[in-house]
Amino acid sequence: MKLRATASAFALGMLAAACSQGSDIASPGATTPTTPPATGGGSTGGGTCCGTTVAGPTGFTAGDPIGSITTCTLSGTLLGSTTLTNVDGLVYRLNGRVDVGVDTGADGTDPAGSVAELVIEPGVTIVGATGQDYLVVTRGSTIEANGTADAPITFTSSMDIERQNDADSSNDLGEIFDGEWGGIVILGSAPQNRCLSGTAYGTDTCQQVIEGVSSPDALYGGDDVDDDSGTIRYVVVKHAGFELSQDNELNGIAFGGVGNSTVVE
Repeated sequence: MKLRATASAFALGMLAAACSQGSDIASPGATTPTTPPATGGGSTGGGTCCGTTVAGPTGFTAGDPIGSITTCTLSGTLLGSTTLTNVDGLVYRLNGRVDVGVDTGADGTDPAGSVAELVIEPGVTIVGATGQDYLVVTRGSTIEANGTADAPITFTSSMDIERQNDADSSNDLGEIFDGEWGGIVILGSAPQNRCLSGTAYGTDTCQQVIEGVSSPDALYGGDDVDDDSGTIRYVVVKHAGFELSQDNELNGIAFGGVGNSTVVE
C-alpha cells in the first residue's frame, strides 16, 4: 500500500454537508445484497433526492433527518458503480453493514463474487448511528474517496452532526466522544502472514478472516502484491471504532491484505 504523509490543516467547524444515510437501528443481521439503480445511484441534476425537495442525486432512499439535515440511506451490498455526490444540506447514512461489492476470492476468480466501485466526491459526509453501522470494501472492489484540502471527505457519527448543529458550540470538537459508529474496513488480495487452517502461506489460497465483521465473515489475503483497493485522500474519520466483544472490534479504518496499488494520502 502506498502511504504518502500529507501535512495539512483543516478548520472542522460546521461539517461540509452532503447526502448521508443511516438511522438509529438495532443489529442488522446478515447483509442482504441489493442492486443500485441502473446508473449506480448518485446521478446528479434536478428533481429530488431521497424523496425530498432538495435537488441532488437520485436513486437513494430517504433516511431519518438529523435536525435540519436531510439523509440518504446506504444499505446492503452496493453493486456496479455508486457515486456519492456532494449536495448542500444532505449527508449519507450507513444503515447497518454496507458492503462494496461481493468478495471475489483470494485469486480474484470466485464466480459468486461481484466487482463494485464506490466513488465519493470531495466534501461529502457519511455517518453511522451505532456500532453496527460500518462500511466494508470487499476483495476485488474499490473505494475512490478523493477529497481535497478545502473539501475533505468526512466519515463521522450522526451524534457529531447533531452536536455541530445545536446551540452549544463547546461540544463541536467532540474530544470526549468515541465508539459512536463502526468504521471502515478495506480488504484486498495482497500477501499476509497468517493463513486460515488448510490454506498455504505465500500462495493465492492464503487468506484470513478480518475481525469485527460477521454475518457473513469477511476474508482478506492472496498473492497479488499490486492489488488495488482504491484511493483514500483527504479523508477525516471521527468518533469511530466499536468493541463487539472482547478482542473483537471495529477500528476507524482497518486494512486487511491491501496491496501496493492502493493509495492512502
